[in-house]
Amino acid sequence: MGNVKTIEERLINLMRSKYSEEGLPESPPSESADSQRERKDLSENVQEKNKGSLWKIFDERAEKKKTSYTTCSGPHIEMRRYLEEPLLPREGDPLKWWKMHSALFPKLQGLAKMLLSIPATSVPAERLFSKAGELVSQRRSALSDGNINMILFLNKNIN
Repeated sequence: MGNVKTIEERLINLMRSKYSEEGLPESPPSESADSQRERKDLSENVQEKNKGSLWKIFDERAEKKKTSYTTCSGPHIEMRRYLEEPLLPREGDPLKWWKMHSALFPKLQGLAKMLLSIPATSVPAERLFSKAGELVSQRRSALSDGNINMILFLNKNIN
């Protein structure tokens, strides 16, 4: 539970530092009937698909861990509203979800775009290190750092 609180506080602090308090609305916009119906269908879909699933226990615990805040600042309210949302199905697309809910969570959406755009693999970095290992050999040990960087840059961007 301590890790969840730490992450929530980090996100709230990021929202405070990234967005000015006066720039974005503090109260949630009214939700259309279609949007409410879609959220209900999504929640029921999650429950139906998790029957007998190993993830069912995890999702139930996640629902129980939802917290409420007593503070009234904008980031705290937005975080509370986000935590009260039904869980996204495991096979759901988080980018589509954030697009649908951008009006409800304008500050969190910006952070989500920033964090969801991080590559989930280290393959490009590993390829670069491998290429650098091939480039810097005993025969080429006298190359300067600048020349190594230029050769790696050109190799990466020309091929």
